[in-house]
Amino acid sequence: MPLTSGYAVDQALMCPSAAEVRSVVPLQCSRFSSSRPPAKNEAKSLLADGHPHANRVIALLEAAQQATLDRPGVVLFGSRPIGIDLMASSPSQPPADATSFLGGVVGDVLEARSRPGLVEHLGNLAKVGLYDNDRQIREVAYRWQHSSSVCYIVKVWELSD
Repeated sequence: MPLTSGYAVDQALMCPSAAEVRSVVPLQCSRFSSSRPPAKNEAKSLLADGHPHANRVIALLEAAQQATLDRPGVVLFGSRPIGIDLMASSPSQPPADATSFLGGVVGDVLEARSRPGLVEHLGNLAKVGLYDNDRQIREVAYRWQHSSSVCYIVKVWELSD
């Protein structure tokens, strides 16, 4: 996996040390007791006010904001090609499938928003985005593992052209 960015962040308890994840931005959301990734499962946008997964969306946006604190307001990967890895852990099989989780995390939440007025209810989190467009995604990985607790980790990295 060729990596070109020099950006690394060690964000959480289950993430490897920054030395092991060079050029990767790991995001872990463990703030809520049912810490599953937001799943895309209806026509209503995950970012819409009052969505049933609003707490999950906020947790993921806060993790992305925290991971990019040294560059606020900047879309970290811009329009460069990227890879995404989503690892979910739970005591039993997740309630949604890989494509629903990836569509939620990737398609709706971590992509920069070109029309922030539609998500003004998110406050400063409306400005959080890691890449310009999900068409930049060239590599995707998803896996679920059995664990005594419910959590997930998203990793985003820049690919060489």
